[in-house]
Amino acid sequence: MENEQKKKLHEAIEEVLKKSNRPLRPNEIADMINTPSLYERSDGQAITSSQISARVNN
Repeated sequence: MENEQKKKLHEAIEEVLKKSNRPLRPNEIADMINTPSLYERSDGQAITSSQISARVNN
């Protein structure tokens, strides 16, 4: 795993949306990212829907 690059949040969001093939709400995206650990915050906390909203609105 050391050689595996960590995904950035926007990459994890993109992966979830591509796999779902439907529009998702921020809380659904956050749940899907946290479940398989597609993205890990540096502090180890779970991603929140507000983080998803902030990322996709910028």
